[in-house]
Amino acid sequence: ELIDSREIGASRLSRVESLAPEVKQNTTASGCELMHTEMQALRADWKQWEDSVFQTQSCLENLVSQMALSEQEFSGQVAQLEQALEEFSALLKTWAQQLTLLEGKNTDEEIVECWHKGQEILDALQKAEPRTEDLKSQLNELCRFSRDLSTYSGKVSGLIKEYNCLCLQASKGCQNKEQILQQRFRKAFRDFQQWLVNAKITTAKCFDIPQNISEVSTSLQKIQEFLSESENGQHKLNMMLSKGELLSTLLTKEKAKGIQAKVTAAKEDWKNFHSNLHQKESALENLKIQMKDFEVSAEPIQDWLSKTEKMVHESSNRLYDLPAKRREQQKLQSVLEEIHCYEPQLNRLKEKAQQLWEGQAASKSFRHRVSQLSSQYLALSNLTKEKVSRLDRIVAEHNQFSLGIKELQDWMTDAIHMLDSYCHPTSDKSVLDSRTLKLEVCIFT
Repeated sequence: ELIDSREIGASRLSRVESLAPEVKQNTTASGCELMHTEMQALRADWKQWEDSVFQTQSCLENLVSQMALSEQEFSGQVAQLEQALEEFSALLKTWAQQLTLLEGKNTDEEIVECWHKGQEILDALQKAEPRTEDLKSQLNELCRFSRDLSTYSGKVSGLIKEYNCLCLQASKGCQNKEQILQQRFRKAFRDFQQWLVNAKITTAKCFDIPQNISEVSTSLQKIQEFLSESENGQHKLNMMLSKGELLSTLLTKEKAKGIQAKVTAAKEDWKNFHSNLHQKESALENLKIQMKDFEVSAEPIQDWLSKTEKMVHESSNRLYDLPAKRREQQKLQSVLEEIHCYEPQLNRLKEKAQQLWEGQAASKSFRHRVSQLSSQYLALSNLTKEKVSRLDRIVAEHNQFSLGIKELQDWMTDAIHMLDSYCHPTSDKSVLDSRTLKLEVCIFT
């Protein structure tokens, strides 16, 4: 409008300039000078106004041009921001859906698989962090424009908040799954350790020194039964190993070393326990054989000692006559010889008892039993020798007695025969004298 009115102002200035000469003709010199000054001032004001108008026009045109460019730039940056928001929102939505699918898993394998997928999502989220900085940067760029940015600010803040929530959700999801596996591993480890402790308590008595073959058989049976039913312990060990292996794939190298150390220790404990049981089983089987061999060797000696001891004691009750005494004498002589024959067997039995004792495989009962048998053997030997000596004396006395009786009987027979023959009459005086002499000798001797 100002530019359009310039022609009016210019025409009026021309009109004033055209009328000025005529007016000067009828004006004094001082008045003309004043008019001249006023005209110059008007021309200067007009020039200044005209320049100002053109300058203002140029400024306004530049401002309009800048505003147009600013609007174009703002629209472009807004479009760029909206596209970035849309892309980031789509990514967050995808990750949120993927995280939702990882929930509700229960088996160890599923949890491990979900942990790896969750870790991948968490890594992707962390790699996407520069996008949030980029969104902030773009929003800050829009602040150069004097516009209401509350809508875009809300969208950026909302997405960043959603992004942070997803990061936290993914991180907590991985942590929770790791904790679940750690809890399951610890439980499996405790279950195995408790089973091992109970197993050692159950089989502890099997490692005590047995007193007899019955205790050996009982311990051997218990170990064999336990070994045949040890699948439960093997199952617990395998369960613990499986959970430890799965857990180790999630942990840092340092933490995995701790898990592997526990697993290795548990395997070693299981191996040692089973090895000890098998060794004890073998030792008990050998011990059972040795004990049976000892019993097989000891029982005949014990039976023979008891039977012979009874026979030796009862020998005094069978001394009816000289033949009986001689029979008992012969029997006891045979017993003495038999006693000497049993001495090597008793010595071998002592060696077997010593072997059982030296290996600490059996108690002192076997040595004690051998000691009892040796004492019984020695007592029997002494008793038999005493009986033999006594019977030797008895038989000798009885022999003398029998010999005396026989001599008496022979003399009586001879005397009776002589008397009978002397009763026959005879007229021969010499015969009578001889008979008288013999009778006197018979009577007085």
